[in-house]
Amino acid sequence: MKKHLQSIKFYSFFFIFIALFTYTVTAAAGETNIEKYATITVSSGDSLWGLSREYKDYHKMSSTDFIEWVCSNNQLKGDTIHPGDKIHIPVLKKKIPASVVLAE
Repeated sequence: MKKHLQSIKFYSFFFIFIALFTYTVTAAAGETNIEKYATITVSSGDSLWGLSREYKDYHKMSSTDFIEWVCSNNQLKGDTIHPGDKIHIPVLKKKIPASVVLAE
């Protein structure tokens, strides 16, 4: 009986450990390291569709995916942006040439 109880404790501990490990790995994989992406300042007349086209040479996404990424990673409640807004775009900073002006 005592051996059976030890076995139950061992397997319970093992299961909890595996569950926590799996959760940690899954949660870390879903996070976006936003600091590696470019930040731009929205100008008058800019739209997310236009920005998607403007930066199309630097990202490999459809316009729809680009907009969904921007909305999700900038906590936008719609696809409306305003002049002066600073937003992250799904373009790695290192892929943009120095001639392109980014927000600081």
